[in-house]
Amino acid sequence: MYADKNQAKSTEYKNRLLKEFPETLYAKVIIDPDYSKKISDSDAQFNEAYNKVYALYSQRQYSQVITQTDALLQSYPGNKMLSQIYYLRAIANGHLQKVEPFRAELQQIVSTYPNDELVTPLVKEHLAYVDANNIQLATQTVAITDTDTSGLYFSPR
Repeated sequence: MYADKNQAKSTEYKNRLLKEFPETLYAKVIIDPDYSKKISDSDAQFNEAYNKVYALYSQRQYSQVITQTDALLQSYPGNKMLSQIYYLRAIANGHLQKVEPFRAELQQIVSTYPNDELVTPLVKEHLAYVDANNIQLATQTVAITDTDTSGLYFSPR
């Protein structure tokens, strides 16, 4: 901000920012001028990987979805879309497991991401559906059957 007019003031503010707010975007850019590009590249890589996993889901390759979401979670532990990854994983698991483990996985998402405005409301709808239809769902071999062609209650949106 003051670099052109007052180098001493500029250095003072830079050092203060690095000392008092080391985890901010601004501090990270001061430390590494290529930080923004690295983040953009990482986001692009993540988006490509996520799209591939979603394509697997669309192809009903649920076991592969679980394996690939686990890999995404390990490769991008701080990603801003973690709740969506866990959601996609839970829905894939719902196609492979009975209702109680599926419900537990959904509840874990709500507990972990209570303030998520995209996934949490959707998961709460799913939990309400599971609760309202628990007797029927408990008789099924898996929580989500592929015969539900409407996709109304259990599809990633």
